Amino acid sequence: MAPRRISGRGWGIKVTAIPRVQQNEQTRGQTPIGKCCAWGLTPYVRWGAGAVIGGVFLWASWHKLVEPEVFATAIFRYQLVPYVMINALAIVLPWLEVLAGVCVIAVPRYRRAAALVLLGLLVVYTAAVVINLVRGMDTDCGCFSSAAADPIRWRHVWRNAGFMLLALMAFREPRQRPACVEEGGR
Repeated sequence: MAPRRISGRGWGIKVTAIPRVQQNEQTRGQTPIGKCCAWGLTPYVRWGAGAVIGGVFLWASWHKLVEPEVFATAIFRYQLVPYVMINALAIVLPWLEVLAGVCVIAVPRYRRAAALVLLGLLVVYTAAVVINLVRGMDTDCGCFSSAAADPIRWRHVWRNAGFMLLALMAFREPRQRPACVEEGGR
């Protein structure tokens, strides 16, 4: 198709029509996107990944909001943050987790940004755990509960890697309809 011009208030806007990908019964489902669309899983799995990671962060932030002094102690024991920032981080981080968790679950407009924030938090938390494991420090994780002593182990790194995968799945949500959706189907 040839480009056509649309004019409005003196502006000439060039619009190029892109031909649709034609698929028939033999070619449908042969590409990874086609298979996901044929099964109808991709949007639901990605939303589910966002709901899981958002729920995990909402659950993890609860005890940090209720007992910020215990969370500040956990931050202090990692010995990675200057002393003047410990109390500020103990107050700000739980609210950031709540905000990002709620947005990734219930605010579609900010779902990708919230998933990116959660991914960034997971990278920072995992780096802190790995640094202290390499140092040989035996400190509490401070992740989910302040009542139970949960010393950091390599399983925390693997758990966070799984959470990072979920955050990436929530972040990679497509902005447009895939090409395998037929023109008439909504």
